[in-house]
Amino acid sequence: MKFEENKPIVLIIDCENKFETWKSKDGKNTIKKIIPVIDNGEQKIWWLNPQNPTYKELLTILATGKNEIKIMQTGNRENTKYVLL
Repeated sequence: MKFEENKPIVLIIDCENKFETWKSKDGKNTIKKIIPVIDNGEQKIWWLNPQNPTYKELLTILATGKNEIKIMQTGNRENTKYVLL
């Protein structure tokens, strides 16, 4: 999933199944959640670190039964942040 900086988009989160977990094998112990989404009718994957505050915010929204979110990326690379709108 690629975001454009400062451009809000609407994603539909596929939360029928538990999000899979990816772990790096390079000794850095990086963990990412693999979140299936639909963006403009196209199925994509959003990789998100479960330690990211956005992940916890996303789970809170999904717990309410809402699976359509509006999101915007600010910054890039190590300065990337996601804002749920």
